[in-house]
Amino acid sequence: MTFDEFNLLFLGMVGVMLLYNLAQQYLRRDRAYGYYTLYMLCWLVYYGMRYRLVMEPLTNEAFHFIRVAVPMVAYLFYFGFTEALIGLGARLPDVGRVFRVARLGLLAYVGALVGMCFFSDFWQEPAFEYLHTAVRVALAVVSVYVITRAYRLKEPLVTYFITGSLALVVFGLAAMVGTFLMRNWNSEGFWAAPIAYLQVGIVIELLCFSLALSYKSRQAELEKAVTEQQLRTEREQRQYERLRARLEAQQTSRLMADLRLRALRTQMNPHFLFNSLNAIQECIITHQNDAAVTYLAKFSKLVRLILEHSDKPLIPLSKELETLRLYLDIEALRFTETFEYSLVADTHLEPSLISIPPMLVQPYAENAIWHGLLNKPGDRHLRIRFTSDEDSLFVTIEDNGIGRQAAAQRQVPQKEGYASRGMQLIDERLTLINEGQHDNLASAQVEDLTGPDGQPAGTRVRLTLPLI
Repeated sequence: MTFDEFNLLFLGMVGVMLLYNLAQQYLRRDRAYGYYTLYMLCWLVYYGMRYRLVMEPLTNEAFHFIRVAVPMVAYLFYFGFTEALIGLGARLPDVGRVFRVARLGLLAYVGALVGMCFFSDFWQEPAFEYLHTAVRVALAVVSVYVITRAYRLKEPLVTYFITGSLALVVFGLAAMVGTFLMRNWNSEGFWAAPIAYLQVGIVIELLCFSLALSYKSRQAELEKAVTEQQLRTEREQRQYERLRARLEAQQTSRLMADLRLRALRTQMNPHFLFNSLNAIQECIITHQNDAAVTYLAKFSKLVRLILEHSDKPLIPLSKELETLRLYLDIEALRFTETFEYSLVADTHLEPSLISIPPMLVQPYAENAIWHGLLNKPGDRHLRIRFTSDEDSLFVTIEDNGIGRQAAAQRQVPQKEGYASRGMQLIDERLTLINEGQHDNLASAQVEDLTGPDGQPAGTRVRLTLPLI
C-alpha cells in the first residue's frame, strides 16, 4: 500500500467518524462531541492538503502556515475535549493550571506563526523547523504529565483517555524522529513515510476517544434511567402515602373503637380474676385441699388463656369455648351443691374457622350463675349454645335460676353495683363492635322465663354477633 492510498483510507475513516460525531453533537448537545469533531476536522485539513489537488492553489507561505498551525489548533481542541470528557482540570487543579498555560502558549505561538509565514521569510529558515520541533516536544511533555496525573483516577473513562493520548504521544514522537532520520523518504512507500506513524497514532487515539464517548453516553443513559426510576418511585411513594392517609382516615374510627374495646377488656379481666382468687382462698380456708389443687390447676390454665387473648381483638371460637369450659368448671367447684352446665357449638362452620371477641360471653355466664343459680335450691342448670347462619353468630345463655326480679331483690348494694358495671362494660363493647357497621349489627336480648304456674323459671340471653 502506498502512502497516498493509506492517506486516502485514513481520511475516509476520519471523515466517517466526523459525520457520526456531528450527528451525536446535534442529538446530545454535549461539548465533548463538539470539541472531538473540531479535533478530527483539524487532522482532516492537515492530511487533506497533502494531495496535489489541494496543494496547488496554496502559496508556499499558506501551506507552511497550515502545516504548522493546524496541529497546534488541534491541541487546543484536545485540551477542551479533555475538560469536557472527564473534567480533568477541575478534578486535578495542577493539571488545570498546566492546561491554562499551554493554551496561552499555543495561542501566542499561532499568532507568531502568522507573522513568521505571512510577514517575513522566517518560514524558509532551518530555525523555523527547529522551533516547531521544540514546541512539539514541549507538547509531548505536557501530554505525558497529564497522562501520569490522570492515571491516578483509576476510572474506565479515564483509561480510554489515557490509552488514546499515550498512543498519539508515542507514534507522534516516532514520526518526529523519523522526519530527521529519513529526510529523503519515498512517498510511494507506506512504512517509509514518517508522517504515517502519526496517522496510526491518531487512528488509535480516535478509536479510544470514540469508545470513551460511547461509555460516557451509556453511563449518562443509565444515570437518566436511574433518575427516572427514582422519580417514578417517589411518585408511587407519594401516591401510596396519599392512599394510606385516606385509608387511615377511613379506619381511624374503627381503630379507636378497637382501642376502647381493649381498654374495656382490661377492666373485665381483673373483675373475673378477683372472684376466682376469692374462690381459691375459700377452698384453702375450709381445708378443701384436693379442691384447691384442682382449682389452682384449672385457674392457672385459664389465666394463661386470658393473658394470651388480652391483646387480641378476635380469637377463634374454639378458644373461647375452651376458656368458657374452664371458667364453668372453676365455678362449679365453688358451689356446695353443684350445678350442671352444657356448652354446645352447633355452627355451620368449624369453631376454629369462626372468630369472636374474647371474654364476651363469660360475663353473661357469670351473671347467670351468681344472680340466677346461686340462690336457687334443687336442680340448677346452665346451657350455652352457639349457632350460626351465613351472616351471624348466635349465642344463647339460658339458666333455670330465680329470675332477674328476685335476684335484684336479693342483691346487696355492693354486689348490685358490681353486676351493673359488668353488664355496662358488655353493652359498651357491643356498641363499639357496631361502629362502622351498617348491617349484621351486634345485639343482646334478655328474656325472663316463666313456668306453667306463671312463676319465674330463669333467664335467657340471646346474643347476636356479625359472623367473622
